[in-house]
Amino acid sequence: MKVEFRDKDDNILTLTDFVDFDYHEAPSSNDFKTNNRILERFATDGGYEIGDGTIDPRSGNVGLTFSATNDRIYRFYANRISSFFRPEQAPFYIVDTDNQLRQKISYGGINSGYSHGQEMRFVKHEIKYIAIDPFWESITPITTTINGITNGQTFDVIVADTNPVSPNYNITVYEAYPIIAVTTLSNNVNFAVTNNTNNGSFNIVDSSFTTGQTVTVNGEDGTIKKGNVINSRILAGGRPFKLKSGTNTLLYQSALGALVNIVITHRNRYLY
Repeated sequence: MKVEFRDKDDNILTLTDFVDFDYHEAPSSNDFKTNNRILERFATDGGYEIGDGTIDPRSGNVGLTFSATNDRIYRFYANRISSFFRPEQAPFYIVDTDNQLRQKISYGGINSGYSHGQEMRFVKHEIKYIAIDPFWESITPITTTINGITNGQTFDVIVADTNPVSPNYNITVYEAYPIIAVTTLSNNVNFAVTNNTNNGSFNIVDSSFTTGQTVTVNGEDGTIKKGNVINSRILAGGRPFKLKSGTNTLLYQSALGALVNIVITHRNRYLY
């Protein structure tokens, strides 16, 4: 697996610039913990299970090994790594370039050590991080566009592995967080979108929502925008919802019967 780090502006810390590097998640790339805990019962055997079975954030590190002929070259590399993770450039991602996947991470600092040998300084850095979302997500988003949707119309959005190695090896895709942009074709003061597959929904009420305007409900960061301006007050009910793995049947409803165009963008999410 070849990896690199990227910041919010898609600037890249390319690890192949260093002489040698290795990648692993600590304690191994396959470990994760679920959000389940056991509480002991009082005055009886056994216990109670609490939690919802979701997956906790995963910690990891990337090991870098490089050589320097003098202290200045060593400091150049060490400072380059540290300065890449400036707070103003967050969020950061670790990117699997082989499979075009990424994880959103919280930068956790560096463990550093070095040794001398034959007038060279051999340096071992470990970049520590926590994967905020324990899942890997596709770098390239998947877009579903439906135009001219009428009041009461349903339509399907599919969340599935789009690039299987073969038909017998489709990788399991987990629930996705969509970005839903609704552009109205007439006055549309009160409308709702419902995912009939899992009963998630959101209801938008805005007396000034009219022809050609767009409301965007972002399931990734929880924001509601009218045009390019965040305006959470127009969310009258529900919340940004999830798309389940497989086929999701969505329902559009409008109090005034307005037609809309809807664009839904999501990224596939994988545990491995």
